[in-house]
Amino acid sequence: MENKPKTPAEYMAAKLRAKELEDNPAVRTPLALVLDSSGSMEGTPIEQLNLGTQLVLREILANPKARNSVELCVIMFDYEVECIREFSTVKSEDEIPQMVTRHGTTHTGEAIHAALDRLEARKAEYAAKGVEYYQPWLIMISDGEPYGEDSSVTESAIKRIADMTAARDLTAYTVGVGDKINRETLQRFSPQVPPMHVDTIDQFQTLFNWISASVIRVASKKPEYAAPENVCRWEDFRP
Repeated sequence: MENKPKTPAEYMAAKLRAKELEDNPAVRTPLALVLDSSGSMEGTPIEQLNLGTQLVLREILANPKARNSVELCVIMFDYEVECIREFSTVKSEDEIPQMVTRHGTTHTGEAIHAALDRLEARKAEYAAKGVEYYQPWLIMISDGEPYGEDSSVTESAIKRIADMTAARDLTAYTVGVGDKINRETLQRFSPQVPPMHVDTIDQFQTLFNWISASVIRVASKKPEYAAPENVCRWEDFRP
């Protein structure tokens, strides 16, 4: 799947991201957040996702090393898949658009492909500019399962994650929201790490504190320390 700029604005944004690699050649830490915005996330879950993404921005911005290293991408998905932030470092003026829930189908596999396509494109830009990068992260947060999506799309996304994590080209985490999650399905999207589970506001805050602390720790280490076993432990952040 290709991820080429389609509009003049997208083309200009792509040029700016390429120039940023020239101006700031620091080793990059790519982080993709893939967030469920389907109707069942209405209320507290979507509110907490919005608060959480802003928290991640603030925490990255407050750390000089992470500010120059972490490149954050945010994908939201329901019956459509939308990238609301392309891979780029965090600036003081940055904001992530507020997500709203939309009822209909849930295209989880398509969202995973969208995130990985953007990651592959960004890695090609790193290579072209001679910029090194740590093992990329992908974190998917959802309260359900793929729904109304062609099963071949879902299965190909699962295989793509499995291949990349086995080759140590990706660290993948999944987070289930609420009491109706299917752990078996979530596990297939993060084959090397058991799914996490959040249900309360405190747990959401804990989750995003963990994401921020972990990615900052990775950005502050040498590449060989960026594997999952060397990040902050989820257990240390439980309320």
